[in-house]
Amino acid sequence: MEIMRETGAHIHVPSGNKETEIVVTGNQQQVDLATARINEILEDKRKNTTTIAVVVKKSLHQALLGPGGDNLEEIMDRTGVSVEVPPADSSMEAVTLRGQPTQLVQALTDVCIQIQTAEDNLKNHTPPQETSGTVSPVLAPQDDQQVKEKLPVCENSKEKTISIFVPVNKKSHAIMIGQGGLLIKRIREETKTIIHVPPQNSKSDVIVITGTKADCEAAQHCLMAIEEELALKYFKLTMTVEPRHFPKIIGYKGVVIKKICDEHNVRVRFPDERNIEQDQITIIGTEKQALAAQNAIQAIVNKQTEQIKVTMTVDPKHFARIIGNKGVVVKSICDEHDVKIRFPGKKDVKDQITIVGGEEQALAAQNAIQAIVSKQGSHITKDISLQAP
Repeated sequence: MEIMRETGAHIHVPSGNKETEIVVTGNQQQVDLATARINEILEDKRKNTTTIAVVVKKSLHQALLGPGGDNLEEIMDRTGVSVEVPPADSSMEAVTLRGQPTQLVQALTDVCIQIQTAEDNLKNHTPPQETSGTVSPVLAPQDDQQVKEKLPVCENSKEKTISIFVPVNKKSHAIMIGQGGLLIKRIREETKTIIHVPPQNSKSDVIVITGTKADCEAAQHCLMAIEEELALKYFKLTMTVEPRHFPKIIGYKGVVIKKICDEHNVRVRFPDERNIEQDQITIIGTEKQALAAQNAIQAIVNKQTEQIKVTMTVDPKHFARIIGNKGVVVKSICDEHDVKIRFPGKKDVKDQITIVGGEEQALAAQNAIQAIVSKQGSHITKDISLQAP
């Protein structure tokens, strides 16, 4: 230790948080010099020490302490932060943390994880209770009067520093951090707070905000606004539709579904072979937009179920042209207009073609067939006899 080299005194520094005394041995001059240097260091640390008070439910104090206080001692040893939990016979709920700002962030995170784990264990053994909102503080700061009565004022600030713990959906953390950490940095700077987001590989979903009460509330408001925006943007609903309607909803070359997605600013997912439920269509967007897209799809389904049958008379000599090589033409008409076209069988009227589908689609297919017939009818056939010279 540098002080021992400078003064020649022997200094015993406690290795754990249970020991609080520093023992200095040597001659009088060595002890005086070493004591003066230690006091200078301690005074400097006191000036840079931040005090944070958070309210933890009394029922969770023992979980924070751990067996024989081991959990709390481990946190203090690892972070160098002093964590004070009120005695068991005290009615106080406030837990006080004192230390360097950079060390406090880790200590707060460790405390948060202990409390969150304890709460999760309690939830697993008690009936679930309804909660309101997607973002709310688990550990709320005490009101000003309680803090004045129960907690000391932080030496380096006119206002007390507190911390609140805000559970946020783990999937939202990356968006709140922003590209290159720019978004979370901006919120920190604007609200003058320390915001600790747990790493992605952590099981905790709790974001810790540290600062004055007003600044913490402002930062929490920013996080809540982002969470609410994400909840709106990523609203998801599922509707049940018979797969036979999918081609009509998708449309020829995807034109219909693309129009629905563009008009309502949504994403629509159809089931693939990996999905167990093959009749589920998923719509993602804001709640209002997703519901509007759902109505548009349902309208298509309703119209599809209200099918009509159109019978048209066509000279059988045109059938080959309507069917096309290997059925290409008639298949194209069926796919484009989502209809079924049936040509006469042996027992049917020989010049009757039947079209089945929605009213609009059946009439459109009829017009397509009529166009082929009209084009075929405009051709002139002339017999030319050739005589040998």
